[in-house]
Amino acid sequence: MSAPVVPSRTCEDWKQTFHGFWPGKPSFKEDKYPSLEGKVVIVTGGNTGVGYETVKSLAGSTKAKLYIFSRSEEKTLAAIKQIQLEVAKEYNVPNRDINFIKVDLSDLETIKPAVQKFLSQESRLDLIIHNAGVMTPPVGSESKQGYELQLGTNVLGPHLLQRLLDPIFIETSKKNAPGESRIVWVASSAHLSAPLGGFHWADLNFEKLKSPSMNEQMMIYGQSKAGNVIQARTWTRKHNTGSQIISSSVCPGFLSTDLQRNTPYLLTLLGKLLLHPRRMGAYTELFAAFSPDVKDGSHSISFGVPSYARKDIIEDEACDKAWNFFTEATDPYITWQDWKQVLHGFWPGKPSFKEDKYPSLEGKVVIVTGGNTGVGYETVKSLAGSTKAKLYILSRSEEKTLEAIKQMQLEVAKEYNVSNRDINFIKVDLSDLETIKPAVQKFLSQESRLDLIIHNAGVMMPPVGSKSKQGYELQLGTNVVGPHLLQRLLDPIFIETSKKNAPGQSRIVWVASTAHQLAPLGGFHWADLNFDKLKNISKNDQMTIYGQSKAGNVIQARTWTRKHNTGSQIISSSLCPGYLDTDLQRHASFMEKIIYSLTLHPRRMGAYTELFAAFSPDVKDGSHSISFGTQSHARKDIIQDEACDKVWDFLTEATNPYM
Repeated sequence: MSAPVVPSRTCEDWKQTFHGFWPGKPSFKEDKYPSLEGKVVIVTGGNTGVGYETVKSLAGSTKAKLYIFSRSEEKTLAAIKQIQLEVAKEYNVPNRDINFIKVDLSDLETIKPAVQKFLSQESRLDLIIHNAGVMTPPVGSESKQGYELQLGTNVLGPHLLQRLLDPIFIETSKKNAPGESRIVWVASSAHLSAPLGGFHWADLNFEKLKSPSMNEQMMIYGQSKAGNVIQARTWTRKHNTGSQIISSSVCPGFLSTDLQRNTPYLLTLLGKLLLHPRRMGAYTELFAAFSPDVKDGSHSISFGVPSYARKDIIEDEACDKAWNFFTEATDPYITWQDWKQVLHGFWPGKPSFKEDKYPSLEGKVVIVTGGNTGVGYETVKSLAGSTKAKLYILSRSEEKTLEAIKQMQLEVAKEYNVSNRDINFIKVDLSDLETIKPAVQKFLSQESRLDLIIHNAGVMMPPVGSKSKQGYELQLGTNVVGPHLLQRLLDPIFIETSKKNAPGQSRIVWVASTAHQLAPLGGFHWADLNFDKLKNISKNDQMTIYGQSKAGNVIQARTWTRKHNTGSQIISSSLCPGYLDTDLQRHASFMEKIIYSLTLHPRRMGAYTELFAAFSPDVKDGSHSISFGTQSHARKDIIQDEACDKVWDFLTEATNPYM
């Protein structure tokens, strides 16, 4: 195997290198930054080093909404507090809000959940600074996916992050002036030490290089920084965004930061004498972010000077080869159909399947769980106003439900001109399995048929540690185990009724969520279903736990007919009703509620999704619908028969004692 070849440095290369030691003073500073009011910015690794200073400068001199994407929640929250103190002191801006989302760029599996969390909070993205990185770690260090650690953390992680953010970023750029939307890839003059063409393709991880010298370690680091130069150079060409977006790379400067934490003691000591304060690096990064002198694909050096990257690295052939490798390496961690579904929730269009298309349901009986609030309320109201079905709300609070029914009757009379609409209530607490059989018995004492059931009730992100009466994590107990028992107890009357209806008229609607995309592999975390062993639960973790319960609903919808051999007579399907402003967010923080109020849709729209699943001829058994009546799909690993059977068997065993 041939040894890696590093081209000799030219005079211009050496000029760039020496510039790092004697760069002069920055001329593009805070007084030249735009206000960024209404804009959203992400800085990776913004809890330390140059990233810290970049966030601080943005916090003090702009009005952008700021997000730090980083690995350690504890360290980042501490850093944010310190940044806020310094911003108040240095810029006279008190209580500056800075947001944190947890991600580990060395582990590709953590990136999609982080982006999904961001997308659940924001509907735009104007600037991203790929600042996070690692430099000369212990020899042999690898990323979670087995890549040399610098290659994995500095290149592949950011590449996947950018790919997942591309849709919202490109969409936002259309609202901005040309060149306002930017991607800053933090590279280094160390890219001059990279192998010929940027990458040592014969041995990307340098596994054949035994006991690498310091020069060789810099070459390995240089390979990762060449990757950043290539990303900056190639992004716009691959996305055909013309002059609308500027993607560029920078060497922030020769700086004293935590990036040198793995270097030998003597080099660290030398660095203290030769390196510049990390704040100077922020000026370089923000020069690339805002200066009109920065062009797409360009490379800047300390502390805001346009420069160039090594020629053999930025040739199209070298760039395309690296780009194709990055794409292939990150493909397994991205499903564009999943992302299309996520983004659809923000811009779903108008519902086309509405009351004028609903059947009369005269003589039919319908149950809606949780029909006293939120989407359930709107679903019952729509049914009450536009059909003649006999309606039952199954919910926990008698007082609240009877009040809701009175209010609903007033609204139905006003909106649909239907007076004194009869709506029935049966008390049940889906978080307590012992209450479900008595509720079903009461229903059976009053009715001899059941044509439609909408499993709408649920809870989302309750206080950490909340449990159901039987000791299940509260969302698992309320959203999955409770509805499973309820359906089992109603199955006999429901199946019997279906025989009197035309094929496909009898339906079960399981209200899931696009959050099922955040569930563990296979849907359930079997090693710790209640997540009791997960300490210091982050918001990302909470979404995973909620996602597990919604994966359960998808599985119930997918599996019911197969387990009951009812053929085409009954349709069981799942849905995400939409990104809606409902009581489901009652456990969210104050700031999260403000964000939701700005990004979420009226709850009535969710009723159209639920009733699309209940009545549309386009809905097939086991299918999944999204807002506001669009056929979609569920995550593939969740709907495999093996995964479904494992969950179904668990739910059956869990509910057997209450049958």
